[in-house]
Amino acid sequence: VMYFVNIQPLIANENLIYALQAVNGGDAASKEQAFKELTIALNESRLGRPEVTEWISSSAEQILSSDIPTVDKNSYFSFAKNSIEGVLRELPTDARYQLLAGTFYDQTGFPDDAIKHLKIAQTLLPGKQAAYIALGSAYINKGDHTDALASFNAAHDLSPTYIY
Repeated sequence: VMYFVNIQPLIANENLIYALQAVNGGDAASKEQAFKELTIALNESRLGRPEVTEWISSSAEQILSSDIPTVDKNSYFSFAKNSIEGVLRELPTDARYQLLAGTFYDQTGFPDDAIKHLKIAQTLLPGKQAAYIALGSAYINKGDHTDALASFNAAHDLSPTYIY
């Protein structure tokens, strides 16, 4: 009997773990190491790529607000954006990744792109408050308080007892 093991997903997971440890480090070198490990994790295996992209996106705020050089911040932003857009090409009707993209763009100062993706997420998940709340946040960051209030009211109407 012969057994086959696909080692690439294991290597990708190991690099993801190293990246998550590094991203929580306090210094710029840790953030740069996290970027390297996330790059390896993304490129090592297609299996789990959407999940790695989630971590790339969720690490963006910590890495982009760190003391790493601006050129590295720009590289990380491009890397994260390309990763997210790649997952969206593969899974365009997955609301989770539309919400992820919208949140990423909102956190990185691109409210118009955020609104585009969050509206898609809202369409795919019409009863999900998170999409309405995230959309309201993007509208606030855009300076559109009228649409923000409408989005927050819609979220409230979905579940008036929910406290956010």
